[in-house]
Amino acid sequence: AKIKRDSLHERITNYEEESKAIDGDIESFGMSMPQMKFEISIVENEIENWGPVNGLAEEEFTRTKERIEEIISDTEKLKKENESLRDLMLDLEEKKKIDLLDLFRKIRDNMKKVYHVLSGGGEIELFMTDESNPLNSEVQIKAKPKGNTFSKLAALSGGEKSLTAMAF
Repeated sequence: AKIKRDSLHERITNYEEESKAIDGDIESFGMSMPQMKFEISIVENEIENWGPVNGLAEEEFTRTKERIEEIISDTEKLKKENESLRDLMLDLEEKKKIDLLDLFRKIRDNMKKVYHVLSGGGEIELFMTDESNPLNSEVQIKAKPKGNTFSKLAALSGGEKSLTAMAF
C-alpha cells in the first residue's frame, strides 16, 4: 500500500508540475485559460456566422482562371493577325501603286503615238499631278497640235479636243 501511495503521490506531483508548465505557457500568450476559451468561442461563432463554405469555389476559380488565360491567348493571336493584315494591306497598296504607274506609262506612251498619227505630227502629254501618290493624283492632258504650243485640254478648240479624245 505504501508503494502504491508513493506512486500516486509521484504522479500527482508530476501532474502539478506539468500543470504549472502549461499555465506558464498559456500566460506567455498574455491571457489566462478562461480568456483563451472565451476568445476561441468568439472565433468559433464568427466562423459559424460565415455560413456554409462554397465547395465549388476552387473549381470555379480554376475555370475562371483558365478562361482568362484563354482570352489573353486569343487577344495575342488577334493582335498578331491584325498586324499581319496591316502588313498585307500595305503590300497591296504598294502593288496597286506600282501596277497603276506601269499601266499609266503604257497608256501615255500609246496615246503619244496615236495622237502623233491623228494630228499629223502633234504632241501630247498625259501626266499625274502627283506621281508619288498615284492613287490620289489627278490626271491631266496637255496637247500641242502641229504648229501650236502646249495647251491644257480646256484651252483647246472643239476640234482639237475631239482629236485628243480620239487619241485617248
